Amino acid sequence: MKNAILIPVAAAFSISLCQCKKATEIAADSPPSDTADLRQDPLYQADLPLLAPQIGDVWKYHVTVLNPKDARTGQPVRAEFERTRTYIGEISVGDDSFQAFEVQSGTSPIVRELVHITDDRILIAGQGRRGPNGETLQPVLLEKPVPFFNAGLHGGEGSPVTVFADDESLWRSTRAIGRETLTVPAGTFTQAVRLQMLGQDQEISLQRTYWFAPGCGILKEDTLRESKGVTLFRETQELTELPASLRNRMDPAPAMPATSP
Repeated sequence: MKNAILIPVAAAFSISLCQCKKATEIAADSPPSDTADLRQDPLYQADLPLLAPQIGDVWKYHVTVLNPKDARTGQPVRAEFERTRTYIGEISVGDDSFQAFEVQSGTSPIVRELVHITDDRILIAGQGRRGPNGETLQPVLLEKPVPFFNAGLHGGEGSPVTVFADDESLWRSTRAIGRETLTVPAGTFTQAVRLQMLGQDQEISLQRTYWFAPGCGILKEDTLRESKGVTLFRETQELTELPASLRNRMDPAPAMPATSP
């Protein structure tokens, strides 16, 4: 099903649907380095492979959602729940094949994320959902996969601005802020890449900051949606558990001081 376009709004591979028919890319101000030069970059080499999950790997997150004014009660609402992202392996959709993750957020229906993962890049390809009886519904695919993360990414580099359906009120832009040390419940990561996605869905603006650790995946996300300067909701998720198969890519824990006999 390619008659709809997905608007990438996450990190993680989290994406939402937009009933559009085409997207236009506008060159970023600071495009990534030339591929040949990039492969000589020690940072590029250190990032490889970007992600090498095994079937059954599960990432666990603690999620907090704040709604300043609930539409039904008019009162502020705060919710907390666990989100899991499970790698289910490669699946086929029509003539194409994708790596697939199933995302469970609290009691919400399971979302299936479709991506392309190579050693040095991750591309968002589409999204589907489970039906009310647990059946897998036909996914919606992007006409062209959208870059999510590239190895060797430096601060200031970004992906092209994407305008949907030739409507300048529907767009996304992502830029790397830099690399930093980040501590989440799952541990401390010294090469976390902080990225910021900005966008507009007509009157609703999007600001999403996420941290990605090469070899480990998404560590944290902070999403803010506003309309005419009024906050609609804010969501934060932090990694609480990393799949065991990827823990060798974590930074080593600091040595414990020796105790006197």
